[in-house]
Amino acid sequence: MATITLAQALDNANAGQPIAAPVCAKVRASMAHAAITLARHRALKATKRQLAAQGLKVNHFSRRDLVAHAETYFADHRETLIAECPPSALVGQIRQIEEGSVSGSS
Repeated sequence: MATITLAQALDNANAGQPIAAPVCAKVRASMAHAAITLARHRALKATKRQLAAQGLKVNHFSRRDLVAHAETYFADHRETLIAECPPSALVGQIRQIEEGSVSGSS
C-alpha cells in the first residue's frame, strides 16, 4: 500500500473517492490528535495573553512555567478549546504543516 499524507486522504474523501478502512482509522486518529494539539497550542497562546495583560513579560518565564500554566488553562477549558478546532480548521493547519509554511508561533 502506498503511503499518502493526511491531506491527500482528506482530498480523496472530499472528491468522493473511497478511503480504505485502515486509512480511515488513521485519519480519525490523526484528526483527534491534531484537535488536541491545536487546542493545547491555543491554551499556550491564551496563557501568554493573560500574562501580558497582567503586565508581566512573557519572555521572563521559562518554557516549563509557560507550559505548566497552559496545561492548567487547558484542563479548565478543555471542551471549549477542542470545540473551537473544527475539522475544516484542522485540514488547513495540516496542509500548512505539510507544506512547511507554518511560521513561528508567538
